[in-house]
Amino acid sequence: MGGTLIALLTAVFILIGVLLVRQETQQHNQLKYDQVLASLNDMRESLTNRLYLNINKISAVSSLVAMNPDLTQQDFTRAIEVQFRGQHDLRNIGLARDLVIQFMYPMAGNEAAIGVDFKTLPNQIETVNQAIELNETILAGPVELVQGGIAIIARTPIMLLTL
Repeated sequence: MGGTLIALLTAVFILIGVLLVRQETQQHNQLKYDQVLASLNDMRESLTNRLYLNINKISAVSSLVAMNPDLTQQDFTRAIEVQFRGQHDLRNIGLARDLVIQFMYPMAGNEAAIGVDFKTLPNQIETVNQAIELNETILAGPVELVQGGIAIIARTPIMLLTL
């Protein structure tokens, strides 16, 4: 009987030990999960802030076009140079009229995009149309660019009002 009691107590202690180890492991895993989640949330917030910063840098384009419907590439370049000053992640800014890219800054390296009709780009026209329909900025990407490379693009529709 004494041997049975010792065996039973040993089994109970082993079971308690296993349960304690399992609980400790679960707590450790939950802590790691919470740390990773917090890190991902920080990265998401940082990325969101950077995207908004970049989108806000180009917000003046709408006003520029609205004030000058006969805009030239030279006018566009002068105005956008100001927006490219300071810290940003912008590679280029293009302006399309009637879905055809007419203006680009900087022009160097982006010449291939001039004259491109979005209607001929099945991988891009959907988000262009979505931005127009919703009349708000839509992020698209990653998008393979006509001029080479891959980018995230902010599509911002500009509607000219006629008086």
